Amino acid sequence: MPLTPPDCDLRDFQRMMIDISRLRQSSFDAVIDDSAWRAGVNLWFSAWHAIPAGSLENEDGALAKAAGLGRDVKTWRKVKKDALRGFVECEDGRLYHETVCEFALEAWIEKLVQRISSGAGNAKRWKSTFDATPIEAMLSDAADRLAAIAPDSKSLAKARRRESRTDAASIPPGRADDPTGTTTASHRDHETIPPGSLETGTGTGIIGVITPIPAQRAQDVFPKPDFATDQVWRDFLANRKRKKLANTATAHTKLLRDLDRLSSPEWPPSRLLEHAAAKGWGGIYDPNGDDQHGARQFTSQPSAGDLRGHRPDPALDLVRRARAAEGPPDYSPPDWRDGPALPSFGSGRP
Repeated sequence: MPLTPPDCDLRDFQRMMIDISRLRQSSFDAVIDDSAWRAGVNLWFSAWHAIPAGSLENEDGALAKAAGLGRDVKTWRKVKKDALRGFVECEDGRLYHETVCEFALEAWIEKLVQRISSGAGNAKRWKSTFDATPIEAMLSDAADRLAAIAPDSKSLAKARRRESRTDAASIPPGRADDPTGTTTASHRDHETIPPGSLETGTGTGIIGVITPIPAQRAQDVFPKPDFATDQVWRDFLANRKRKKLANTATAHTKLLRDLDRLSSPEWPPSRLLEHAAAKGWGGIYDPNGDDQHGARQFTSQPSAGDLRGHRPDPALDLVRRARAAEGPPDYSPPDWRDGPALPSFGSGRP
């Protein structure tokens, strides 16, 4: 089975994590020469933005280009063995790098979770329905693939904790060891008191149970778009906070509309948002207009001397008056009009 799902698409993730300690301690970094090392790292980067993420087409021409060698297949074949260290061929005929696929699956899970959160938030905001079943199936498939190659992944542990919280929320209150579901208990069994219950205070040991209301997490009215990376979104929100812009549902709708209006093949939404975050903007503006929105303008200002006019210099005035009293200098440039007349052949006369 391929290491990543066929629809795993991370082309809007402009950054790829590198585990420095893991890389420096690997045989890839210790054994192979510089040319193969450079080609191998370029293969990782190309695989990150391939579909499925973490994979490459198993063909020398395509691999040479992915390795940064262009059409130089001859040079590629010299470094091919070492550059492909860590890649394995799967059932679909493509080459998958296990470590790149591990990071890709973690990013893919994060993207799917955000997609579910955004869909639920939009459905609540616009009073519509949202079916998360297909995305949850994709999330489960990604978690299974990640567990197969990296069972100790932190993202996998987070997913398991999330599932356990969901399962716990579905368990009705009451004694776990009481098959009848009776909610009577002794005061000594304080650890079995269901959450949200209150004692009657009558001394009878009867617990008056109040049906617990599941805690509702405050819905984020300004959620991160699916295509935005965490770092870019944090920078963009910091810009809005610095400019004291309110993150309301109306502002979020305007943000999405501006992204849709200004997007183009050259400027996809992810690049527009990254550009705005880098420029210090709190909104999405035409990138061709650049610094006219929110960035500080550096215009030339008149100097203090220009505002006050000429400032007299007494010493310079003394020098000028002394030179004027001395008269003109002994040397003056020659006046070419006093020179000899042009020869006859130059004057046009015989």
